[in-house]
Amino acid sequence: MAGTDAGAPGVLHGCLVREIELFVAAGVHPALALKSATIWAAEALGVGSETGLIGPGRRGDLLLLRRNPLQTSAALNEIRQVICGGKIAAFDSEHQIVGT
Repeated sequence: MAGTDAGAPGVLHGCLVREIELFVAAGVHPALALKSATIWAAEALGVGSETGLIGPGRRGDLLLLRRNPLQTSAALNEIRQVICGGKIAAFDSEHQIVGT
């Protein structure tokens, strides 16, 4: 499952996209690699009924990407917009979130 070893020696927080890319490079289908970081992670944490999927009554944040991550995991680095807590996030000139 992607993201579960963050904080271990040599594994930094914020490397989730790289982990997904490595899953795909190792032969994992892109859809399964994405599920490992979303719905399966939510289920493992016991919050699968409220997050991990997009749907009515669920909570979560959204990344809108420029390309389809099922075609290339590199698309996960091409963020077009972020919706965080139901609000559109603002970015600075270095593409860092500065507010919602």
